[in-house]
Amino acid sequence: AAAKIGEPAPDFTLVDLNGAEHTLSEYTAKGSIVVLEWFNPTCPFVKKHYRDDTMTMVNLEKQYAEQDIVWLRINSAHEGNSTSDLSMNKKAASDWNITTPILRDLEGTVGRAYGAKRTPEMYVINGAGTLVYHGAIDNVSNASSPGDVNYVDAALTDTLAGKPCETS
Repeated sequence: AAAKIGEPAPDFTLVDLNGAEHTLSEYTAKGSIVVLEWFNPTCPFVKKHYRDDTMTMVNLEKQYAEQDIVWLRINSAHEGNSTSDLSMNKKAASDWNITTPILRDLEGTVGRAYGAKRTPEMYVINGAGTLVYHGAIDNVSNASSPGDVNYVDAALTDTLAGKPCETS
């Protein structure tokens, strides 16, 4: 069964590109909001949010830099898949100015626990560990340009205000 809105987010521990472990429950135990982004450095839909002319995700992180929000990108490509390659992901992080962890889910366990089926696929978990948003980054379903409604931004705004997400 995949993670459901309004229920506790499945806990996990994954290793980032530098070998450090990250455990979801350690962040939420401190009351941090956690943003999960299913990530693939070759996906055109991911790329549209990291291009020099958009930088949607990096700019969104900067917008909330003063808040207690943890940003984690998860790559669930299996071992041996070119998109799980450590050097490819490190290069994407460098090229796109990603300074927060990219986690490798080589067995796909976490992806299955969350029901993640595409990239980017977004999840917002409140400080109590409850899943409050699951869906797209924005309201445009093509890879050419970002939309005019950023659902992740709206979910973070609502969560920080202590309100339920208008669009969950």
